[in-house]
Amino acid sequence: MTEQTTSSAPLDMLDIVAGGEGSMSAGEAYRQARDNTARKYPDGADRRLRSGMLAPTLRPSFQLAPGSTVLTIGSCFVRNAEAPLLAAGFDVPASRIDASRDGFTGRANRILNQYNPGTMMQAIADALNSEAMTGGIYPSGDDGKVADLAIASGHVPVTPERAVERRQEIHTFYRDAFAKAETVFITLGLIELWVDLETGIYLNDAPRPKVLKRMGKDRFRFLALTPEQCHRLLTRMLDDIASVGPPKRVLLTVSPVPFGATFSQRDAIVANEHGKATLVLAAHRLAHERAEVDYFPSYEMVRSLGTSAFERDNLHVRDKVVNDVIAEMLAAYVPAAKPLPASGSRGIPSLRGYAKRIRGIGALRTKVPSGR
Repeated sequence: MTEQTTSSAPLDMLDIVAGGEGSMSAGEAYRQARDNTARKYPDGADRRLRSGMLAPTLRPSFQLAPGSTVLTIGSCFVRNAEAPLLAAGFDVPASRIDASRDGFTGRANRILNQYNPGTMMQAIADALNSEAMTGGIYPSGDDGKVADLAIASGHVPVTPERAVERRQEIHTFYRDAFAKAETVFITLGLIELWVDLETGIYLNDAPRPKVLKRMGKDRFRFLALTPEQCHRLLTRMLDDIASVGPPKRVLLTVSPVPFGATFSQRDAIVANEHGKATLVLAAHRLAHERAEVDYFPSYEMVRSLGTSAFERDNLHVRDKVVNDVIAEMLAAYVPAAKPLPASGSRGIPSLRGYAKRIRGIGALRTKVPSGR
């Protein structure tokens, strides 16, 4: 009979139990399950099923004051949320940014879009400096124009002077908004990102062939962030947000909007879900660790509708769905809030109408420091 060796499995198990989130005794687990009224996954008769969309029970740790200032940060879904927030009476500084003269398509304030945790952290850290960063701006052709890959739609070429002016506009926007905002609504978008190894800049857009030809392919690196990397970048961002202006509450969510294409070897469907799962995991961890952060399940709500939640391109969320999601948020976080009218009615512009509306507000004009 062969003598059995001592296994290290029990020790490994103890390590896992000690370090697990929400680790508790059997008695505590059963008490928690008994007290959780939303414990069971909803069937067809459940009140959380609303016109085909699953609306999880929300347990806010704070409330939003009607008329207060909400700073919106992140991917294009947070731009979608600005229209219903405005309709609900909140001050949304991002709605006053207009860069439509630069020739890109989409919303006039889409230059504020930040898709990955690296560029989000970078934009906030830059706002704490006295002047805007200049890295990430590259020659894009033979006409003297440049591409700014640290901002959304930055591949659309502009003059070097306009690129610097636009950076300063964004820098000033964040500094002013931090000084006033009481709530920050952050939507995480992607884990895929590019890095300029020479300058240490996280890029919001992939370098196009013209940029690679001029600057060299070895200068740039592509990567997909891990949950731990996302957590580190977002922790730095939240620390910076907390360091400026009044105390801030943070609503952290994950965008349901997929990417158009992946640079990974995976099918785009799988790569997208991998990225969203990574961001959801990081967001839940931050909400567990930080008292000022609540996780809001916009991703889960929209995805519960399947492809019917999206326009024909399967990328952009339909106006009504966005309105329904934000209405759920307002009902939980602003108990006195009136129900939002239907998208496109007089009370709330459609998202296309909103894009036209903010173009009429006028650009945020900022004097660019001399010598920049």
